[in-house]
Amino acid sequence: MKNIIFLTFFLLLSSGLVYGVGIAQPSLEERQLVFKPGLEATYDFQILNADRIHTYVAGDLAQYATIIDDAQDSGPRGIQARIKLPQELAPGRYEILIGAKELPKDSSMIGGVAAIQSRISILSLYDGVYPQFSFAARDVNINDKATFKVNVLNLGKQDIAIAQGIIDIYDLNNNSITTINTDIQSIPSNSNVELNATFDTSKFSLQPGIYIARARYTYNGIILNQTDEQKFMIGQMRITITDWSRTIYVNTTNKFTVNIESDWAADIKDVYAKIQFPNENRPVKTPNMDLIKDISSDKTTVKASTMLETYWETAGMNTGMTKVDVEIFYDKQTIRQTLDVNVTTSPIPILEQPKKFDMLAFKDNNIILLNMTIPMTVFLMIVLSIIVLFNIYYFAARKKKGGNSANVEPAINNMYNINNNGTSKVVDNNAQKDRK
Repeated sequence: MKNIIFLTFFLLLSSGLVYGVGIAQPSLEERQLVFKPGLEATYDFQILNADRIHTYVAGDLAQYATIIDDAQDSGPRGIQARIKLPQELAPGRYEILIGAKELPKDSSMIGGVAAIQSRISILSLYDGVYPQFSFAARDVNINDKATFKVNVLNLGKQDIAIAQGIIDIYDLNNNSITTINTDIQSIPSNSNVELNATFDTSKFSLQPGIYIARARYTYNGIILNQTDEQKFMIGQMRITITDWSRTIYVNTTNKFTVNIESDWAADIKDVYAKIQFPNENRPVKTPNMDLIKDISSDKTTVKASTMLETYWETAGMNTGMTKVDVEIFYDKQTIRQTLDVNVTTSPIPILEQPKKFDMLAFKDNNIILLNMTIPMTVFLMIVLSIIVLFNIYYFAARKKKGGNSANVEPAINNMYNINNNGTSKVVDNNAQKDRK
């Protein structure tokens, strides 16, 4: 407990040291200088909120600044900074820092050191013209107009006669949509001018999604190699529930599905739902699914859709209408919706009647054989083919037997007594032998 009290006291004491000192300074505009040979400037500051404050100067051009402090390391007071720039200074940006640092009351005290600085900026202009371009694209609603801004800063000693931005609009697949131009303006020396371009989304069949704007720049007839790219959003990424399992059966395990879709102009990854069933204590999470954007045959984008599914145990539930709460998660966003579901008893299964089976039947000039329908002409051709094949086989077999076939007829005739009148009777050869 003693250690905790000491640590708390130490933190409170240290925080008071770190955040105590403050400085009141001239305006930002007053503290921005454009270099001129031998330029002199004087600034008044007030340092406060500490009993012992040490002042100092730092920065790129610290050697050209002097602090007038008549009570160094004392309490709150006024100080003055005097600046005298050299006769020459290379083009670019520089700074001088006027600082104030709080000192501990006791040199043996342990704690953080608080310090604060005021920045004085010096700009040394370039010969001729020296434009610096920047670009910003803002989101826009569907069928609204978006204003894109090109900022031009001239750090040269001469004015820029004309400057313009050219902005190309693309979708995420790098398909060109259109090109828009900013207004044309002149840029005075050491001045900052904003050029505007308007993108009217209602002129294009664009779906909600992320798009790309690439800005190119020209000035005084010169086209810069610089290109700035910004992504911006048209509309909002939204997912809607289109359908769900509207009927569920009691005392069984049911598959519960939720159909979703989106007209977002790109894929939406890892979409899932948490579903709160009325008889469950905690929501049930579905597996993650992706909404994949598709392209129709006429190359127009269609809505992406998928199905989220899980299982619902309904043992012991009452029948009737009930509420199911669904929360869908996608791309750091969520939507909530309450669905109406009918819980009912399982339907009585319908027994299928056995089908009537006919070996052979005739119907509408067709033969029905073993429940297969065969046209009459096809059936006759099959029968004729079988007869022909049988005859071919019979004569081939008879020819192969050769002379043995000549003894076949007498043997058969011996088995019968053929009378002249064509009648016959069977002769028992064994009986004839007995009589002899």
